[in-house]
Parts: sequence; structure tokens; C-alpha cells
Amino acid sequence: MTYASIKDEPRHYIRVTPFGRFAEVARANLAMMEEFEMKIPPEVPFSGEDGSPEWEAWMLRQHDASPLEEKVAQHGAITIVCACAAAEFYINDAAARLLGDTYFENHVDRLELLSKWVLVPRLATGHQLDRGGQAYERLKALAGARNDLMHPKSRDGSGEGVITAMSKKNRIAESARQAVEALDLLRPEAKAFDPHGVHDFNL
Repeated sequence: MTYASIKDEPRHYIRVTPFGRFAEVARANLAMMEEFEMKIPPEVPFSGEDGSPEWEAWMLRQHDASPLEEKVAQHGAITIVCACAAAEFYINDAAARLLGDTYFENHVDRLELLSKWVLVPRLATGHQLDRGGQAYERLKALAGARNDLMHPKSRDGSGEGVITAMSKKNRIAESARQAVEALDLLRPEAKAFDPHGVHDFNL
């Protein structure tokens, strides 16, 4: 868990926040994902007829790589979901503290993650999240990657799920790296409008 510093907290009490734990899990799974990535054998061109040495080499590579690629996808997915949870827990906590529980419940709680990060800083202190900046773009990508994982839909009528398509093109791994980058980029944004809050997200 993450604890607010007494000297930085104007009301002089310690608050326990859940977003640091989610961010910690996200970072740990990103590290595990990258360890498995390094173990995946290099690609072998698919060539030759069935039973040929080239075909056998390709099949052997697929046999060795498949369980490792599955681990990459699993840890990448956990990274994305937990990073998104950290970002949402933080902005919800900030909204409740800075705007009041009633306002949060009535006007903020049901908004999408990106909208919360745009609206809450502006209402709290007038701080604007730059919609052309990296933090905004990474947060938008994080929310999209999380939605793809949690709400898969078929593509082009083929019946192939989004998770399967992402795994095949290694998009989960790239999205996982960008998910942790999003947390790093959101830290200065959080400090700008919530200077007395807890900003570590395991950040």
C-alpha cells in the first residue's frame, strides 16, 4: 500500500491508497513479460513442403515459442488491466477529496477514465491536461487496450477475437509497455492539480 506523508498532508493524517498496489503489480508483470520475451526463439521462415527439414525447423520453433508467447500475452494483459486500475483509482480518489464525495458520486463516478482525467483537474484547480500531449495520448491508448481485453469483439465478421488478434501481432506487449509509460507521464499531471495527494501509483 501507499501512505501519504504526514508533513505533506495538510490535515495531518495518513491515508492508505489502493492505486500504488495496482501499479506495483503492473510493473512486476511488465518485468516478467519482458523476461519471457527474451526467451522466445527467433522467427524461422515458413518454407518447404510438409516433412522437409525447413518445415520441421519451423514446427520446432513454433513448439518452443508458443508457450512463451502465451506467457508474454498473459503478463502483458495483467500489466494493462492493473495500470488502468491504478490510474482510475487515483483519479477517483482525487475527485472525491478535491470535489467532495457527493459531487464525485453524482457527476464523475460514471464517466470514462479519459474524461475523468480531463474534467477533475480542471474543476479542482483549473489545470488542463494537454490533449495533444504524451500523457493524454498514452492514457487514451491505455483505456483502449484495457477495453479491448475486457470487452473483446469480433473483427470484420471473421469471429476472431480482439485478444487473439492482438496476441498474434504482439500488440499486447507493446500496449503493456505503453501502459506503464502512461503512469509515469501522469505523475507530473497529478502533482500539478493535487499537490497534497499521494502520487506514487508505485510511482
